[in-house]
Amino acid sequence: MQDNIRHIFLHLTLAFALLIGSLSVRAADPADTHPGLNLIPWPKLIAVQPGFMKLTTASRIVPADPGLKPLADILADEINLLTSIRPAVADGPDRAGDIVLKLNQSLKADEQILVARPPELLRTTDGAHTLTVDAQAVVEGFDYRAVAEGTATLLQAIRQAGGQAALPKLAIKDWPHADYCGMMVDCGRQEQPLEWLKKMIVTCRMYKVRYLHLHLTDDQGWCFPSTKYPQLGSKNVGTHGGAIRTT
Repeated sequence: MQDNIRHIFLHLTLAFALLIGSLSVRAADPADTHPGLNLIPWPKLIAVQPGFMKLTTASRIVPADPGLKPLADILADEINLLTSIRPAVADGPDRAGDIVLKLNQSLKADEQILVARPPELLRTTDGAHTLTVDAQAVVEGFDYRAVAEGTATLLQAIRQAGGQAALPKLAIKDWPHADYCGMMVDCGRQEQPLEWLKKMIVTCRMYKVRYLHLHLTDDQGWCFPSTKYPQLGSKNVGTHGGAIRTT
């Protein structure tokens, strides 16, 4: 009897080991092939080449479309925050060492993207972006949002060593799995400091989380201050008595 139990146990142990091994192979992280790149989420298509494009005080951000100027200004501030280098935002011809932002509505995803258009769930190939780094860095996207997601990848790809910042030479094409990718923060049941919420917005931006959902109210509780209806927080349950906090 004990031999039979031991025999069964050994078979189960072997089967479990094989299962774990199989799952490990299937779950291999594609980022392991490029250990120097810390990109989240990992791009759908990526090719890395030898070499780097240095970011210097002479580097500029050139929006090829006037509508991308606000994004260029934001990107300049973000690069400055990361590297202490603030590239100038410039018009006109681009040159080596620049970061170029482009719109290209002919750029399509290689697979369908899920889009919620209540009451329907649709599929589209709109919304892809590319990032190419060689003599210059070029971010191209289907629309403003796609270009913004490409710049988030660019920010993640920046490497710093010896007081210098650089981008690895690479070519990326990427697109979201779904149009709606969001994070919800519960402000209705627990207090969330304003500065923390601002950091959440920056975090969502960096990781291409497209929506930040703030849960502000419940059926019996109104936890969001209102200057137009100040009694909303005092006639029922409300944080701080429904009063607006300035600190």
